Amino acid sequence: MPCRAVPEETASLQANLDRIEGLLAELLAAKRVEEREFLSVEEVAALVGRSPYQIRAWARDGRIGAEKAAEGRGPHQSWRIPREALQEYRDRGLRPPAGGR
Repeated sequence: MPCRAVPEETASLQANLDRIEGLLAELLAAKRVEEREFLSVEEVAALVGRSPYQIRAWARDGRIGAEKAAEGRGPHQSWRIPREALQEYRDRGLRPPAGGR
C-alpha cells in the first residue's frame, strides 16, 4: 500500500520544487549570457547591481565600452556592451569620462 503524503507535506514539496526550478532557470539564463559576445544594458545592470539607466549613462559618457546596435523598430538604437567591456569594468572600474567632463 503506497504511503500518502499529507497536504502540508505535499505543499512543502511543491514549494521546494518550485524554488529549485526557479534556481535552475536562473542558472541556465546566466549560462546563456556568459556565452554571448554582446550583452544588453539590462543584463549588464543585473550583473553589476546597477540600474539600466546608470549603465546607459556610462555608455553615453564613454565610461564603459559600448556601441549602438540597430535592433528592433524605430529610429532609436539600443546600446550593446561587449563582454570584454564588462570584464574591463570588473577588473579596473569605470573609464574616465570622455571629453574631460
